[in-house]
Amino acid sequence: MYETLKPILEAKEKAEDYLIKNHGDMEYVIIRPGGLQSDPETKTGVLTEDPSICGAITRGDVAQLVYKACFSDAARNKVYSAVDKEQLYQAKEFEVSAL
Repeated sequence: MYETLKPILEAKEKAEDYLIKNHGDMEYVIIRPGGLQSDPETKTGVLTEDPSICGAITRGDVAQLVYKACFSDAARNKVYSAVDKEQLYQAKEFEVSAL
């Protein structure tokens, strides 16, 4: 699947890098969701600054995290991974970011 998505992921990364380097006074927050699921939200979705974390997350949980990040000073100019802490692809210790 990665090979199929590779051109899209590379373009997304290029756009994110451009935003980070050229944002001027504009504030931003980048949220990279894990594997998206259409199930009902679980309320166990979290944000982390650890880019190596991999897992799944529901669209509803992503929406809640995006909403919180938009109104959080702590999220200003940060890049997060969004995952459901109970649906990680590999068991791994990571720091959950508080908003």
